[in-house]
Amino acid sequence: MAVFTITAFTLNLFTQKDKLSHKQTIALICIGVFLTLTKSVNALLLFPLLFLPKRLFSPNKNERLPFNIQKWAILVVTGIAAIISILIWQKIYGQPLLTTGAAHNPLHSNPLKFITILFNTYISPTIGYTDTVLRGSVGEFSSFKYHLPLFILIPLFSLLFLSLLHYNKKDQELLGEQTGKLAVYNLATIGLFVCAVSYAMYTAWALLPFRFGEGAYYADGVQGRYFTATAVMLVPVGLWLQKYINVRTKNEKVFNLIMFFGLALILSFYIFETVWTYK
Repeated sequence: MAVFTITAFTLNLFTQKDKLSHKQTIALICIGVFLTLTKSVNALLLFPLLFLPKRLFSPNKNERLPFNIQKWAILVVTGIAAIISILIWQKIYGQPLLTTGAAHNPLHSNPLKFITILFNTYISPTIGYTDTVLRGSVGEFSSFKYHLPLFILIPLFSLLFLSLLHYNKKDQELLGEQTGKLAVYNLATIGLFVCAVSYAMYTAWALLPFRFGEGAYYADGVQGRYFTATAVMLVPVGLWLQKYINVRTKNEKVFNLIMFFGLALILSFYIFETVWTYK
């Protein structure tokens, strides 16, 4: 819910023509705190806000300043509020922000090794952890005993891809010239999110002695469900891609029915498989 909230809020701000209201400013700060309290790494989802259009803010009295004072004041306050909320949470529960599974983290002495860790976790065909992450993007919500089979994953991701490429004139007009920019910002945010989660799991889980210890070569413990919600951030990416490749339908109702029944069948299989696994 937190990811959907900040994504919808950000999308709304990028399409907004009027100045940022006081209510929106308060909402932005509250969302920043809410994101941080749900999971500290979620604070990275605020990244696109750094690039909010200037039209949302009052112009500087001093035109020589290279940045907008109101914009950065709001962002700084949001960041401080998020940090304070983390510190309070740690104080109440007495838990560190990130635990380490070994006395020495190899990434501290060799930061470039993190590139290898990412490759082994998400790309390497020999290790096979990519398959676990992809299947777990849905299958790990209810059970760790199984992951969705390939004949379910292919239709699932195909429907997602179709929904992104389905041409929508109103959405195209809504974002306008901001489409490409927001697509880049969101992709960068997803990249940062993946890196942060990978580092956290490598440090806190993969380095544990009963896992791989200091010899860990991938981010063991990463689950696909960690990234599922960020798929909503691909909406601007889909709108940008529609300029070059798109799917047009004569009847919108037919397309919507295909999406509905396709996802309903996948969900039904998911429920059935869960019940069957635990019967």
